[in-house]
Amino acid sequence: MRKLYEINKSIEDLLNAVTDPETGEIVDPDALDDLLMEREQKIENVALYAKDVNAEWVAITHEIMILQKRADRLKKTEDGLKAYLTNALEGQKFSTPKCMISFRKSESAEPDDEFIEWASDINNCALHFLRIKETKSVTADKEAIKKYIKSGGTLEHCRLVTKSNISIK
Repeated sequence: MRKLYEINKSIEDLLNAVTDPETGEIVDPDALDDLLMEREQKIENVALYAKDVNAEWVAITHEIMILQKRADRLKKTEDGLKAYLTNALEGQKFSTPKCMISFRKSESAEPDDEFIEWASDINNCALHFLRIKETKSVTADKEAIKKYIKSGGTLEHCRLVTKSNISIK
């Protein structure tokens, strides 16, 4: 950690020793009281140490945000490239000594925007196709919908969609 402030070596060593390396928690705060040093100097040094820790936390958080933006940008680029290859190959396998592209079909239920309102209506008897999350939000249970449609049933505002998933190795 790069320091912004000069901190008394004995306080810095003590704080490093009483800080859990896994969690970052101070496991023995009373150890500071046992350190023989003037109270004002001790408090000032602990405060400066806290400011250094905060500065490092801010720097790491900023770096995480930068890396997340880079990761999101790369994912969008990958998705665009896969979409191009999917369109260009139209589901056909492709292979060279350097790469191999294949496709796997999958089916998923695709409810439209009106499905949750329709299924929530007690007259439609479709509540079992809804899932209530811990956050109290309601979503469509796509697995249950898919099984029902595949077994020959029909649901308003839902359809079964076949997708072609690309694999690049």
